[in-house]
Amino acid sequence: MRTNLLAVTLVCLTFSLGCKADQSPASSPTPTQPAATASPAPTSKSGSTLANLTDGRTLNFDLATGNWGSGDSFGQIYFINPNNHYMLNAVKDATFLDAGTTAPSEAPETGYSASPGGMEVFPGRTYLVKIPGNPTIYSRISVSMAQSNLVKFDFNTRLDGKKNF
Repeated sequence: MRTNLLAVTLVCLTFSLGCKADQSPASSPTPTQPAATASPAPTSKSGSTLANLTDGRTLNFDLATGNWGSGDSFGQIYFINPNNHYMLNAVKDATFLDAGTTAPSEAPETGYSASPGGMEVFPGRTYLVKIPGNPTIYSRISVSMAQSNLVKFDFNTRLDGKKNF
C-alpha cells in the first residue's frame, strides 16, 4: 500500500512539472505553460484628488502617477496657497493653458505659456498642462473646489504624446 502511494505521488509530481519520469523538469515553456510577456507601458493616468493646503504651504503633484510629494524634482506641478488664493505652478518646464469652463477632449498644440508666478485656479475651470519630453506629456486638470485650505481636482494625463483625453 505504501509503495502505491509513493508511485502515485511521483507520477503526480512529474506530471505537474511537465517532464517524463526519466527527465528533469522542463526549463522552457510548454503548451500548458505560456511564456510570460511584458506588460505594455501605461498610456494615460487619471483620477480625482484633494489637497489640504494651509496658507503658504506647497504640495507637488506627479501627473504621471497621481501621487503627492515634495522636493524640487518631484512631479511636474505644484500648488501653493498664498493668502487663500490657490496657485498652480510648474516644477520644471511645464507650461499652462487656461481652457476656461470647458473640458476639451483634445489638447491643442499651441497656446501654452509659462507662469513664473503661478496661475490662480478657480472652481469650475479647466487647465491644460504641456510637459516637454520624449514623448510630450499632456494633462487636463479640472478644478471642482478651491476653498479655505482645500483644493480638489480631476486630472487626465496622456503619457504617450497623444493629445486626446
